[in-house]
Amino acid sequence: MARIARPLPFLLGCLLALTPVSGHAEDSKYYVPPSRFVASVQVTGESVKPISGVFEEATGSFSYDDEAFIISRVRLAINAQSLKPAKPSHEKGLKNLFNNDMSSEITFASTAPATVKDGSAEIKGTLTVLGQGKPAALKATFANKEPHGASLPLSLTGSFKRDDYGIEESAETETAPDGSRVVDTITLTFDLQSLRM
Repeated sequence: MARIARPLPFLLGCLLALTPVSGHAEDSKYYVPPSRFVASVQVTGESVKPISGVFEEATGSFSYDDEAFIISRVRLAINAQSLKPAKPSHEKGLKNLFNNDMSSEITFASTAPATVKDGSAEIKGTLTVLGQGKPAALKATFANKEPHGASLPLSLTGSFKRDDYGIEESAETETAPDGSRVVDTITLTFDLQSLRM
């Protein structure tokens, strides 16, 4: 599947542009280098088998207060055109998923701090896909119930419909067996191995 990949510095510039320079003194800033960021996507529908893929270029950052257990200023940047199918059979279904040369980045920017309780939190923010930014929420799950330390492993996941961003239907998922239109759900999962800056 041919992709026009953006250089990784472009993603880093995007991330820095999203990240404010000010913060609370008690917060620690964490960075997720590309080598520690696994971003994946799964597309599911009512009458089709799930298809999935992995983005090869992604980075992120966030702030965390390990005394109040508050995560904030979450910023993620993913090169949508670095998407590779998990299996050869998934290539056709993923071909046009994020194929837009003008807006090849997927970004998420949190809009409010979130309290971590029992290792989980709901992070509200703006998810931008194909140049369209819309309110979204990601579920955050930390490896520990009371996360702290120089490295914070966590997983973020969130879902939306193709229609939400006007994403083109694939040939396999355009209609159900009865002829009705199938609205696919797209789920993004981000596994982060963050490092304290």
